[in-house]
Amino acid sequence: MDRRRRGHDAHPQHRLPLHPVPGLGLDLVVDEIRRIWALSDVYRSASLMDPRGRPRMFEEHAEMIAALRRDDPEAVVALMGIHRDGTRTSIAGLLAVGSGGSRTA
Repeated sequence: MDRRRRGHDAHPQHRLPLHPVPGLGLDLVVDEIRRIWALSDVYRSASLMDPRGRPRMFEEHAEMIAALRRDDPEAVVALMGIHRDGTRTSIAGLLAVGSGGSRTA
């Protein structure tokens, strides 16, 4: 498996900040997290191309973290749904602009 697919992109900002402790038996979990991280590279890049994307993403992530700290799984699920929907809208708008359509996001 090449380094990019394992979450070790050449650019430092794209590397997954995950440093597992050897010997804990979590190799499969860590490999899966790295695989998902690598697959999400295009999604993360596209969502950040929208000038409103970065502040929205930081705010939404902060809200999800706060809900996790409150031990409020229902809020986390609801906030993740809002986050996904906003990202879909943002990416759809970028795709429309890229294909010559008008921006609707």
